[in-house]
Amino acid sequence: VLEGVTPAMRVAREETFGPVVSVYRVYSVDEAIERANDSEYGLNASVWTGDLAQGREVAKRIECGTVNVNEVMMIYNSFALPMGGVKASGVSRRHGAHGIRKFTQMQAIVTHLRPVPWVGPIKLATSAEQVKRVLRLLRLWAKMPFLR
Repeated sequence: VLEGVTPAMRVAREETFGPVVSVYRVYSVDEAIERANDSEYGLNASVWTGDLAQGREVAKRIECGTVNVNEVMMIYNSFALPMGGVKASGVSRRHGAHGIRKFTQMQAIVTHLRPVPWVGPIKLATSAEQVKRVLRLLRLWAKMPFLR
């Protein structure tokens, strides 16, 4: 636990990992939020209060990927919730639907609302002659004025 930390100190400007906490004396909620947001980082924060409703309101104003109210790191074992940072801490997310998505590739598939009857079912070309026919069909299709 570090007291008397000033804005000029590295511990006030850089992310710390491990059992380190800096304690700052502030004189209003707005000043506390301003100090919390005055950083290029935003991984995790904690709000400690006797008024949970006010704690949640303060948490909404802090620019962090996770803000705990009267907690430290419960998010770490809350697998249904996305966990990660914002700003320079915002590399990615883990846990929850957002975390799962980082291991997937999105794909858009666009389908015409009506089948195009004159095209017929798609069949794979199995010979050079069939490939030539498909290419001729594609060239012809590209020349159709209603497709431009």
